[in-house]
Formats: sequence, C-alpha cells, structure tokens
Amino acid sequence: MGLFSKNIVEQDVKINNLIVSLITPMNEDYTIDEIGYKALIAKLMNKGVRNFLILDNTNDLNKYDLHGEKQLIKFASNNIGKKGNLIIGCFSNSTDEIIEKIKHAEKFSKIVAINIPQSALTNDISFMDFFDKLFTKTKKNIIIINDPKSSGKNIPVEGLNLIANWERLIGVIDYSQDLNYFHTLSQFHQCFNIYQGYEKLATDSYSYYCSGIVSSLANLTPSYFFSLKEDIEFSNNLTIQKKQEAINNLIDSCSINNKKIQSYKYLLYKNGLIQPYYSKELPILTEEEISTLDELIKKILV
Repeated sequence: MGLFSKNIVEQDVKINNLIVSLITPMNEDYTIDEIGYKALIAKLMNKGVRNFLILDNTNDLNKYDLHGEKQLIKFASNNIGKKGNLIIGCFSNSTDEIIEKIKHAEKFSKIVAINIPQSALTNDISFMDFFDKLFTKTKKNIIIINDPKSSGKNIPVEGLNLIANWERLIGVIDYSQDLNYFHTLSQFHQCFNIYQGYEKLATDSYSYYCSGIVSSLANLTPSYFFSLKEDIEFSNNLTIQKKQEAINNLIDSCSINNKKIQSYKYLLYKNGLIQPYYSKELPILTEEEISTLDELIKKILV
C-alpha cells in the first residue's frame, strides 16, 4: 500500500496544553461576524492562548457550505497568523471530500484535524485503505478526531497501532467521554499526542499522559485550563478534585438546558466581544434562560 514509505515530516509542530475549539461569531443573517471573530481571537491571544481549532463539528454547531468554510479558514489564518497554531477541521463522510478539504486547508495551516469515515471503520482493510490515500495525497500534519457519537464507534486501537509511527500524525483528540478508552490510548503516548476533548475529565486525563485539553469553554475562561497539568502534579487529591468540580460547575452553569453554543455566544456578547446570533437550526434561548445567564455574567470573568 505504500503506507510506511510516507514518513516525511512536513514540519515539526508541538501542540501542548490548551487547544481552544473556537466558536464562530455570526451576524443576524448567519454570515461570519468578522469584527467579533477578530475581537474574540485577539482577546484569547492576549490571555495566552496559542492553539486554535476551527470547524470542529463537535463543539461549533454552525453549518457552513464549502464557500463558508473557505471564508472562515482564510479569516482565521489572517488573524492568527504566525502568532499561534491554527488547526483546521476537515470533516466528511467521504474520503475524497476529506482529502479535498485538506488540500485547501494546507494553503493556510501546517495542521489539520480529520474524522475517520464510518466506511473506514468497518474492518482493517478499509481502515488501511483510508489512511493510505490520506498519507499519499496530503502533505500536512494531522490530528485524528475520535467521536463515537458521530462515527458510531471508537477508533480501533489495532488500527492506531498500524499508523502510530507515521511522523506526520500529531495526535488524537478523544471526544468519547470514556476515561477507560482514553487510558487505552495512553499506550501510544511515545508515538503521538493524546488530547482530552471532554472537559469534565480534564484532571483525570493527566494521569494518562494527556498532552492537553481541547475546550470550547475556554472561549469564555481559558485561565481554568492553563497550567492544569503542573497544578495537578503539585497538588493533593482533594485540591485536584476541587479543581475539576470548579470546571464542571462552570460548564453546567454556562450550558443552560443543553444549549451550550447559544449560552456561550450570549455570554461572549454580554462581554462585548461578539453578536449573540447562532445557527437557525439551534433552539433559541428563552427569556428565563437569558435571565439566568445575565446573573452568571456577574460571577465569571470572560
């Protein structure tokens, strides 16, 4: 298949600590709020954020056509530039479409994040065929997303073992919400990075060679996640438990009735950064929910 002949490093890139799954500000007509987007990125960079993930289907529920994706990629690249690491999500149920998205993303970033289509998770041959095409036809560094809610199953560990030493594989972001599966991934920590995408397992994950946390909550409060690994190393179990409880409480408070994106955007709006609009497919915030968020804004620093 030629898979293992493709171990050519595009460029050494280190992605550690916090990756912000960037929320996309929108105008009332559902176009990208470029002023708000620029303000949000600038605010996060001033807080010390250097790693940004865009077009993350797991956390940013806005729907874009191909033209909209290209606009967002260009705008994010222009605003982050060389001051940070831009990770571009290239997701599809089609192998060919993923590859085409990567080819466009390669013009703007050294790193892309991809899903594995369901068809490639059916057996070892399909898995290897997918990665053979991917490794052969693309050039940039890759992070794999594990999202069993979307794909129907976790990425097989046996499959990861076959590609673990491929040098352009930066790591795996695990959205499974399963600490046991994350623990299983830790066997690859010397081959590639392992990132926790479920914030409520943040502190526990650092017991299993976690390289960093991928967080949408960090659009609001990145300080909760900075230096978390170092804090854990020098804290007792009770202090660690309190840190995780603080994160969990904040997530629950900010995610009113499972309306996470709507709530986060409203809080950012109240902080003067973006407009409060979100995809028309999402249910709107009620007056009662808005009132609850108005009280919350007085208690947190965005």
